[in-house]
Amino acid sequence: MQIYKASLDKTTAWISIGFTALILALIIKIIFVLQNNNFVAQDAPMYFFIIVILIGIWVISFLRQIKYYSLSDEYLIIQTRWEKINIPIAEIIKIEPLNLLPFSSVKNIGRRALFGYRGTYKFPSLGHISFYASQKKNLIYLQTEKQGNIIISPDDISLLDDINEKLTH
Repeated sequence: MQIYKASLDKTTAWISIGFTALILALIIKIIFVLQNNNFVAQDAPMYFFIIVILIGIWVISFLRQIKYYSLSDEYLIIQTRWEKINIPIAEIIKIEPLNLLPFSSVKNIGRRALFGYRGTYKFPSLGHISFYASQKKNLIYLQTEKQGNIIISPDDISLLDDINEKLTH
């Protein structure tokens, strides 16, 4: 089974680092305020709620980060920290490189640039697309029978050729 890494691009890495630093700074600030009794007791639930929401966003995004793609004889596998998504090779109708992504989209559900690009987006020219990307380069567009339109972004674009080879055999 061939493994294809999925590294974060600079924008995604910096946004992820910045968001992580923001969460840590807020937690430290709130702990400092609580230790010095410089808060109103009725505000404590609000601080707690903000921390829980931000940590929840961070944890979910971190766990859904694309770690790598792999290719077996039967499946294209998208591996995250939390789950494995199997796309049967036999269900791939169309595969092609996507040189320029039309970023005028409507995000239905998902996130941009916090540990990658995940979620479902609607593009006027391409329709609904599920993103399993870690960067904006080496984009590969897949059209499948059952899982719809998908975009992936391996570090090594040769994944495109390897999938095409499996489709022709």
